[in-house]
Amino acid sequence: MPIYIKIEGIDGDVTQAKYKGWIDCESLQWGVGRAVMTPVGSTMNREASAPTLSELTFTKTMDRSTATILQETCSGEAGKKVTVEMMTTANPPKTYMKYELEDALLSGYSCSGASGGGRPSESVSLNFTKITTTYTVSDEKGNDLTSLSAHFDVTEGKAG
Repeated sequence: MPIYIKIEGIDGDVTQAKYKGWIDCESLQWGVGRAVMTPVGSTMNREASAPTLSELTFTKTMDRSTATILQETCSGEAGKKVTVEMMTTANPPKTYMKYELEDALLSGYSCSGASGGGRPSESVSLNFTKITTTYTVSDEKGNDLTSLSAHFDVTEGKAG
């Protein structure tokens, strides 16, 4: 299943018409958590802290975006809009999960490779202040039924 990412101002190697210039991702990871205190013998009095959003980290193969990603990780200051789309293997592929990040800064970059061929693998991390997720529900024939969205704004501490 393809995963494509578009980082504002950074061109990748994807050639598919709808995603031309996007970055081809091999994997991605992010999460959210919050501490929940449960007093012994009193589960009705649980207290939860504010949520903490992890950075979104993705892996990719070295491509035309590498130099710009490295530059932005070292010195980029302006927050960027980032879109990630996870697609089905249907022909043509359909987006079933979409992540939209706002005010994103590239916060981490690492590269690993080995002799014997193949391009190096890269890991890139993004820190952001707002995330919107949209999951598209489809039936068994691949027809879209509805979309389910959620968002969180770190700056305002608001979910929706």
